[in-house]
Amino acid sequence: PATNIGDELEYYCPMFVAGDKRGLRQASVLSVDPKDEIPLVLSNGECLPSDIKVKRVRVISDGELIDHPGVFRPIKKFKLIKTNGNAKVNAAAGVMKEAARFG
Repeated sequence: PATNIGDELEYYCPMFVAGDKRGLRQASVLSVDPKDEIPLVLSNGECLPSDIKVKRVRVISDGELIDHPGVFRPIKKFKLIKTNGNAKVNAAAGVMKEAARFG
């Protein structure tokens, strides 16, 4: 399976015990760089190592965001293709997006 910009992922924040519902998060993918230590830049500003399990819950298909049944698997098991064009997106962009939500 591939992970692309705009896909929405669900995962458990690694600061919580596995399966703790308080740690369940959803975020969209802003950028992908498989060679980076943190391969995905997420909209909520969280940084996940490549061994964290994520599930795709919505994916971009033909320019539309559609529901996806998804299965939890480590990020490193996904096909990660580096984004091009405006690839200047980094983890700070996710933090700024989340901060804007709070005003």
